[in-house]
Amino acid sequence: MNFNSLIYTVVNLQTIQISGFTSIIPSGSVITVTMRVWINTNPIFNIYVSIDNIAHITALAPIIYGTASATVTATPSTFISGLTGNGNEMNKLTAMLDGTTSTIYFSVTPSSQTIAGSFLLIYTSANLVKASSFNSATSCLINNVTQPCSITTSTYTKIAIYSSSSSNLFPQPPPLPPPATTTVQINQVVFNYASSHSYYIYHFYFQLTASLASQASVQKYLVSPMVVQQRNQLISFQNYFSNNINNTGNNFMNLIRLVSPNISEWQNTIQTYQKRIISVFTYQDWSNGLANVSSYSSYPCLSNLAGTTFTFIQGSNSLNLTTDFPLNWDRINIVLPGT
Repeated sequence: MNFNSLIYTVVNLQTIQISGFTSIIPSGSVITVTMRVWINTNPIFNIYVSIDNIAHITALAPIIYGTASATVTATPSTFISGLTGNGNEMNKLTAMLDGTTSTIYFSVTPSSQTIAGSFLLIYTSANLVKASSFNSATSCLINNVTQPCSITTSTYTKIAIYSSSSSNLFPQPPPLPPPATTTVQINQVVFNYASSHSYYIYHFYFQLTASLASQASVQKYLVSPMVVQQRNQLISFQNYFSNNINNTGNNFMNLIRLVSPNISEWQNTIQTYQKRIISVFTYQDWSNGLANVSSYSSYPCLSNLAGTTFTFIQGSNSLNLTTDFPLNWDRINIVLPGT
């Protein structure tokens, strides 16, 4: 099964749909779904799971249907802070351009005691890999000092940073201020893909173990940062947008102009494995007035740039839509020819 083909759709405030399975799921398989939720009031909730094709689920006749109830109060152990990347944008990691590797920064402040031999494991998507320049002896820094670490990738990627049996890289801060934190820097990593609405979601599962002792206490934390492309690379470009013009009841088309006085900005070489894509985001719903346009379908659009594909991807108006999270906006992807 190709996990990158899975599509996560927020149907409404209470429903998440996972589709895109590329092969038959064998009988007896165990499917594990992990999620993070915020519960503002009474922490009592029911979970309903249906497994089948969309037609059967819509008809309320799925082949598998089950429910589970939970009455819990979960207070996560928040010991990770300041997760950022090359762009220094909080909770955003930067996928650098070809030939340049990415860096991950964060801080560790244990919420319980740790001793000699403490170690940190990070589990994330297999689309995060180590670069060919990665060095297990020098690519990771703890408090700006190089420390041994490892990055292994199979069906997922695991990053491991161990204290020696006589040292503690992740000490608990003293009970009185100022609290001490351990800063971590992981260099020479590569993100194969940036995040999108549905694909390439990078969950970072942090697991801090107090020592090397058997059954040592463990703290766990989940962070779901966005991976964004390196910004501001076409510095000469400016965008010009026209508004919807209403004239005697007729709605005229929108026009978007990309203007640059620097012709060299268009001259970058497109490799055989690359595509040049222009993505246009809007908070105001690109499907407005187009009743038959659905997410991931072709979008009625014209361009003097000879675009080969125009695809509409619907955002989620139930999420926190701000300028900091444009991936949740409606979007049109315009694929340009290779030359």
